Amino acid sequence: MKFAEHLGAHITPEWRKQYIQYEALKDLIYEASEQSPSTEVADASTLQRYYARFDERFFQFCDKELSKINTFFYEKISEANRKFASLRAELDAFLEHAHKPHHGLRRRKSNAVYSLFKDKENRETAQIHTRKLHDLKLAFSEFYLSLILLQNYQSLNFTGFRKILKKHDKIMVTTRGVEWRQQNVETAPFYTNKEVDHLIKETEQSVTSDLEGGNRSKAMKRLRVPPLGEKQNPMTMCRVGLFFGMFIVLVIVVVITAFFTSHSGNWEPALRMFRGMFLIIMMICFLGINTYGWRSSGVNHVLIFEIDPRRHLSPHQLLELAAALAVVWTLCLLGYLFSNHLGWPPFIFPLIMAGFLFLFLINPIRIFHHSSRYWLLSVLFRIVTSPFHHVGFADFWLADQLNSLAIVLLDFEYMKMDMQIPEMQDCKIKFQKVGSKKIVQSRRFVWNFFRLENEHLNNCGQFRAVRDISIAPIDSNDQNQLEEMMDDEEGDYPRTSERRRLLGAKSNKKEKGWIDEDEQTKLKSLPMKFKGV
Repeated sequence: MKFAEHLGAHITPEWRKQYIQYEALKDLIYEASEQSPSTEVADASTLQRYYARFDERFFQFCDKELSKINTFFYEKISEANRKFASLRAELDAFLEHAHKPHHGLRRRKSNAVYSLFKDKENRETAQIHTRKLHDLKLAFSEFYLSLILLQNYQSLNFTGFRKILKKHDKIMVTTRGVEWRQQNVETAPFYTNKEVDHLIKETEQSVTSDLEGGNRSKAMKRLRVPPLGEKQNPMTMCRVGLFFGMFIVLVIVVVITAFFTSHSGNWEPALRMFRGMFLIIMMICFLGINTYGWRSSGVNHVLIFEIDPRRHLSPHQLLELAAALAVVWTLCLLGYLFSNHLGWPPFIFPLIMAGFLFLFLINPIRIFHHSSRYWLLSVLFRIVTSPFHHVGFADFWLADQLNSLAIVLLDFEYMKMDMQIPEMQDCKIKFQKVGSKKIVQSRRFVWNFFRLENEHLNNCGQFRAVRDISIAPIDSNDQNQLEEMMDDEEGDYPRTSERRRLLGAKSNKKEKGWIDEDEQTKLKSLPMKFKGV
């Protein structure tokens, strides 16, 4: 494998721009070699000046790349030191709390109530202790992975400088590249600094002695990092091709069978049942294509989705899974088409396919990508119980995918209804009517409840003993008139208009339809907001 391909396969995706630009330097060398003057038309001094100008430009580029790498390495090693100090402090505090004796239990040992609460407190403390221990192990494991990535960053960049400078000397027929490497690269901080190796040893020692009880093999199993840029298993690629080939052949057989053979029975329910399961298989296939595109473009989906970097499915494994499930799907579809010849009920085949998918997902045996299936089940559980705990990006993403696959859920609901009605073709009950039966039964009760409650609230508002009165801000004139009304000798008034309060109880004059001049004067002096009350 060429080093450019090796570099692209082993780099950390989110650090892509911080690595040596090997391709750019290589293109620069080849371009200078192609554009160099011919020895037939140019003398030695001309060639020497040309290569001197190129070397000046080339080594300036190398110096710029070296400065970029040193700066980034300093940032990462400082961050690693701070992270290790923080983890070490948390570990020391945890160990101190774990070995701290609990006082006061002997003094009230005979108290049954105290013992009951103390046992509950001890159980909660044990749960917190276990959770904290698990979090510390996970934190040290992730920190160890970051150190391995930083160590890989050092190795790849040094190898890149060595390879490109060796190529420079070979094409330009000189030794200036080796000399520049010895003077600059081999003395650079990113190469001479050994803090990463020291932190790796300290992390291994802390996990072994403090978290795994001195069991080094168990500690290294937890800290183990898979080979970066590991090649894909050839057998996986072989199985992908085999399963997809079988699927294409079986699809052709299904099409020929559907068009050139007679099949009794209604095919629309079967279409709904098989459609939902095929959409799931197609989603797995597209997910494999997406992950391949993400890795090719430098998107670290393992970090984004918080997947275990030591155990996760590669794009080729996702394609293999989709192809294998597609083969099973086409076999079940052929079984449905030939159900008359087999003597089996036709709708048993979509049920077999659905049962196979369900058992494959919940299979507790550690085979068939057990860790990935467990991760999927945990994400689905967090989606269903999202109001009760924290959710992450992977939960939101999968929930969005489920929204897009709403038709799949409806097809599974249709399958459930079909299995509940064995003689579907003899029953004239439609799925919509059966599914909405409870809603139709409760509709009249709900409507009557809201209608009667509306009348009840209206009656409460109309006949209640106390009314809400909104009093607007009043000025000094209005306040004087209200004080006169309160000082009136007649006392309480019936609930009539405010005008009758000011004018007095002179109903006999109002009934006759005339008002004297004094009453008109009082009416004119009445504030506008009291008129018409």
